[in-house]
Amino acid sequence: MCDELIIALRTCVDKDKDCFECPYYERCMNNTSGKLVPMVDAADAIEELSREYESIAKSLTESVELVDKLHKQIEELQKQVAYWQAQLTKSMCGETLAELEKPRWIPVTEEPPLKVGDDGYNGYLVYAKGYYEVADYTIDKFDNAPYFHVNGEYEPTVTHFMPLPEPPEEKSKG
Repeated sequence: MCDELIIALRTCVDKDKDCFECPYYERCMNNTSGKLVPMVDAADAIEELSREYESIAKSLTESVELVDKLHKQIEELQKQVAYWQAQLTKSMCGETLAELEKPRWIPVTEEPPLKVGDDGYNGYLVYAKGYYEVADYTIDKFDNAPYFHVNGEYEPTVTHFMPLPEPPEEKSKG
């Protein structure tokens, strides 16, 4: 219908075209209202297209608003998922990351010290007989037995140990 309407409108405004070529010719000849039939149909088509455009624009606006709302809900759900993952990890591990990083007393029955220094010794804070002291930890070269040495003496009553922190960086004077 649109193609015929366009041809009819162009025929009506082009003085070099003959009305016999117009697809609306029969309708125009039978019209007694005095109105140009293609003009009336064009106005009706424009009104219909305008209504369709408004309906589509409204639907598009509603769709964009819905997408924005869903995006906000997704962001909120992502935050909740992250929270519950952290809670689940915390409950499964029994400790938070901060608790894991915090120095703690390690029972000698739970695990031996992890490393011995290049010189065969490594420093630890140890707990023995109700006091704590800095001690060296070594593995004897002869019997491969681990030892804590407090003030140069073997200390058999060490029950707990804690690794010493790294020494502070010394700034060079320059």
